[in-house]
Amino acid sequence: MAIMALVVIVASSAGFGQDETAEESRIGDPAACAANPRCDRLTGCIAPKPPTSATYIIPDDANGRLYDQALIAFFGCREGAKAEKQLRLLSSRQAGLQSLTSDLRDYVSRKIRNWNGEIFWAPASQSSNPITQAGDEVRSVFGPIPRVDCTENGARTLITEVDGNRVDLKPNSDKPGSPLEFWHYSVDGTTVRWTQTLPKCDKPTLAGGVSFCGMNSRLGLQSRGPVEWIVLCRKTVDQLDAEPEVDPKPYWQSTNTEYKLLGYIGFNRLSGEVAFFDGHPESSFRWDDTMAPPGGSGYSDDQGRTEAEQIYDPEFRIRCEECHDNKEPRIFTPYIKQRRVGYPDPKLREKFSLGNLLPSEPRSPQDPYRVIGSSFTAIASENINNGMVFTDPAGNCTACHNLTNLNTGRIFMSDAVGRLDGSEAAHRTMWALSNGQGKIHPWMTAKGGNDAPAEITDAHWDALVQCVQDSTRVECNGERIYTSCPAPGSDADEKTRIPDPALPTDLFILVGPNPDNDSNEFTRKISILWKYHNTLGNVPERDDVRFNVAVKETDLPSGQGEPAPQDFPTLRQATSVQRPGPEDLIVLENVSFKGSTKWTDAPPVSGPRDYAVEAPARCGKRYLVRIVPSRFCFDQSGQLFGTKDHLFHADVTCSP
Repeated sequence: MAIMALVVIVASSAGFGQDETAEESRIGDPAACAANPRCDRLTGCIAPKPPTSATYIIPDDANGRLYDQALIAFFGCREGAKAEKQLRLLSSRQAGLQSLTSDLRDYVSRKIRNWNGEIFWAPASQSSNPITQAGDEVRSVFGPIPRVDCTENGARTLITEVDGNRVDLKPNSDKPGSPLEFWHYSVDGTTVRWTQTLPKCDKPTLAGGVSFCGMNSRLGLQSRGPVEWIVLCRKTVDQLDAEPEVDPKPYWQSTNTEYKLLGYIGFNRLSGEVAFFDGHPESSFRWDDTMAPPGGSGYSDDQGRTEAEQIYDPEFRIRCEECHDNKEPRIFTPYIKQRRVGYPDPKLREKFSLGNLLPSEPRSPQDPYRVIGSSFTAIASENINNGMVFTDPAGNCTACHNLTNLNTGRIFMSDAVGRLDGSEAAHRTMWALSNGQGKIHPWMTAKGGNDAPAEITDAHWDALVQCVQDSTRVECNGERIYTSCPAPGSDADEKTRIPDPALPTDLFILVGPNPDNDSNEFTRKISILWKYHNTLGNVPERDDVRFNVAVKETDLPSGQGEPAPQDFPTLRQATSVQRPGPEDLIVLENVSFKGSTKWTDAPPVSGPRDYAVEAPARCGKRYLVRIVPSRFCFDQSGQLFGTKDHLFHADVTCSP
């Protein structure tokens, strides 16, 4: 698309079609981001506001279609802005060592390329496709992304329960023609009844826009070290108002592998980093086999990368960060069939639950929680910036849980204590209510969790609602849900909540002869060496850190005394793209580890990787070096540089 200011239509608080407003998205305009919480700080493009009726599925109506169009325009704006930014960067970067003739500058550049290979590259920079790029970003942080697995080996079925019995859809052989009907059977397998409809269930889902009592969805978990991948393959109808939520069609049978919605979430329990992917809204899926992950299995997986671009939503329509906001991506409601929620009867718990498929590791408001994915965070910036976790003023609920001003507070908390008035209530059986035989709902109470009969008081509830509406109130002790990217070598602060203590080590320079012996000027070679172990999150393949290497050439001082700190390249010179700098300075950007090849995935390591940069050198010169690590945050932070000094030097004497 053309590089130009783009006008997109966004929704007002009333929703699309009502009091519509137009906002101009000025590419790279910092003022736009200062004034608008939906501004993408990397490009200056303004993300559209979702229709207020949208929750899990964007509605197929005028509002939803306008939102889809605005999303497409937004991503077009981002693509154009990134291309223009790249052109600006290329034009602003001049070759170093301006004191040399052009021939000698060309010689230095050529030798640096030939001697070092393709180690100068930014991670996740191969593709501009939103899904492929997102997969590359996530893989550089989480390591390999497993294939999506909702087969019987990789996932378990979320059963449907009615009046404490399990329900399946199967042929009723007691009737002529064996029509498909709903078979209700007890915990011991005894037939209770057959029905032709399924209007209610004990544990309807709270995800808006999907079938409340949809049958035979699947949930799976794959773990590797601290990283886990959760997959939900959800069966649902396209439009709830167009047909019954669950009717006796083969689609709902457990033997039917077709499903409509795919959700895939990655999470690092140590670092708090999380990534969200949803299936393409126009696709229908099957769990006969596994599917390619976002970005394929790696940079070289051309087939998998192509397949993934058709599988996942490139516009990131679903606002995952609104619901998965409780400092972890796991949402525990009775619908998920965890043994500890919604099973007061131990027999039902053992027979019908998924056990502890999703591990429960409560996280505090002070824990880090950061979304990975530059395209996703561009869409979700308003919630990421404004989401708050708060403390229960009565000191009850948040003794065990986090509560938020997003959907944990608006929906899940409300339903948990029986205060949610919505369609879910109309689809819940009387058996599951507190005055019914099952007594599942409400499924959390103020003091004893789901084991205590006492319900929350009106005064306690009013105090919680006030914190949801305004988490900045003193009694709410509100803190941001989503934390910031830590720079390499940084301490934890209130924004990041996590330190990244790893620093480069074993810094030194070797001086030797020019192995090519093809220059009378540059007769020597310097090898700049160091080690670095990217330990954040304890991921052996983590590859989101690069180095800038600033090399300053000066005449060899008399006496060859030690250089002063001010003699070295400054941090600004080593990191600023506004060049040229001093005539005797050259900066090498985005240096990867030794042996790295452009657009390849890093192999796993258990210790530091070796880094090396080789460059031509001249006799009678001193070379002063600053190396600066930088993290590619893949969010709205962009690229963050470490601020600690890593300085070393070498004198090239060339004594006979």
